[in-house]
Amino acid sequence: VMKYDLECSLEDLYRGTQKEFSIHHNVKKDNGFAKKSTKYIINIKRGSKNGDNIVVKDGGNYIPELNLTEDLVIQIIEKEHPRYKRKEDDLYIKEDITLCEALTGIDIFVDHLDGPLNVKINQIVKPNQMFQVFNKGMPIKHDNQSLGDGNSGSDKEFGNLIIDLQIEFPESLSEKQKEYLKKILIHFDRKPKEGQLVHAY
Repeated sequence: VMKYDLECSLEDLYRGTQKEFSIHHNVKKDNGFAKKSTKYIINIKRGSKNGDNIVVKDGGNYIPELNLTEDLVIQIIEKEHPRYKRKEDDLYIKEDITLCEALTGIDIFVDHLDGPLNVKINQIVKPNQMFQVFNKGMPIKHDNQSLGDGNSGSDKEFGNLIIDLQIEFPESLSEKQKEYLKKILIHFDRKPKEGQLVHAY
C-alpha cells in the first residue's frame, strides 16, 4: 500500500476545505513501468480527524515482480495549533488569570475558530479547575474515517470548548496586604502549639 500524508490545519478541519496535490508513482507500461504524476482534488469534510483516510483503488505504485498496482491511502495529518489542543471533538485552551479574577469573576475573550467569544465566569475558580462552553468544540463528523462527504444530516452538532484556567498567584504580599486579606477572607483559627520552629521553602 502506498501512503500519502495530507497535512491540514485545525482551521481546515473545523470549516472543511478542498486540497489539491499531485502524487508521483510508477504505472505499468509495456513490459516494465514508467513514472507518472497524478493530480488529486480532495474535499475534506468539516470535523475530520487526524488519521481519517480515503483509499484510491490501484492508485499507488505498479510492482512489476507481482504484476499488480497497489492501492493509495490518503491520510489526514492534523497540524499542531499554537493555541488549541484537540481531543476527539472537544477543543482545549489554557488561560492565565490572576488570583483576584479567580475570586471575583472574569470575562475571558476567546479568539474562537468560528468567531470571537466573550466567556463570562461568575463563580469562584479553584486551582486546576476547568470550565466548558457547550457546542463550541469541533463539528462532529458521523461517517467514521472517510474523507468523503457522507453527510448524515447531523453535522450541525459540535463538541465542547474546555477552558483550563491557570491561576497566577502573587510572588509576595506586603504586611498591609496580608492584614487586609485576613480581614476579608475566611481563615482557620490555628492555635499555637509547642514545637521546633522550622521554615518551609
